[in-house]
Amino acid sequence: MLYIPKKNGNKNPKCFLKGRGGCSDIITREHYISHKLLNIINQDGKSVDITGLHWIPQDKLKGIGKANLVSNILCKEHNSNLSPLDSHVGSFVEAIHRIDKGLLANDKGSLCFEFDGRTIEQWLIKTLVGLVESKNIKARDGTDYIYSDKCIKLLCEPRVKWPKGWGLYVQVPDGHIHHANSFELIPMYSETDLCIRGITVKFNGFSMVLVIGVPSDSSKLGLHRPMELQFKKDSITHKVKLTWPSSERVKPQFITFTQVGSYKGIHPEQNLERI
Repeated sequence: MLYIPKKNGNKNPKCFLKGRGGCSDIITREHYISHKLLNIINQDGKSVDITGLHWIPQDKLKGIGKANLVSNILCKEHNSNLSPLDSHVGSFVEAIHRIDKGLLANDKGSLCFEFDGRTIEQWLIKTLVGLVESKNIKARDGTDYIYSDKCIKLLCEPRVKWPKGWGLYVQVPDGHIHHANSFELIPMYSETDLCIRGITVKFNGFSMVLVIGVPSDSSKLGLHRPMELQFKKDSITHKVKLTWPSSERVKPQFITFTQVGSYKGIHPEQNLERI
């Protein structure tokens, strides 16, 4: 878990963590979608297919250069402070990618990885706030979203107890999951005040949902804070374990993903027009 204490001193007006104090004067170009994650999603090219940003027409898919997915929203000091979040989530996604490739190749032996669930939640908040601050997600009429001050507190102070029902949900597979070198963003927000209530992040067919607020129907979101993701094919089982604070211990819950084969061609669930 990452902790960013409050400090006296400089507050750079262009940094979204200026309220924590201790800013540097230099504003850096921050990847609002983790560069390490983008490199894992598409290891072979300089661009990645993205949908869900406000300047991409609805239901369209656009190839964006990885180097262009940046914005001036953090000072150098706070950008450096938050970089371990990108590293941790990059390793998490890389582990899933490695497992998937191993199962496809029928590699023998079982793999087991362990990651901190709260750190993944912090990264999701960082991504959500970054997308709002950089104005890359907006309401359909172009109005800016807002986010609760609670987001910054949960991002910077991981030992703060999250309200019941908030946090990470992993969507339970309903039928086949098809992988593709794409990244999809689906914001959730209040219709009355356009305050962001969460976001769904999809990469390579895998879906994570961050909820900031009490969901009206959590059953549609997936499993809340699972402790284990199991990836199976025939007699082989690989595991990705997620640890959670003892003060917020959840019931032992796991999700099973079973690999049944591979395919080539357009993602059948994302048959969007490329622009």
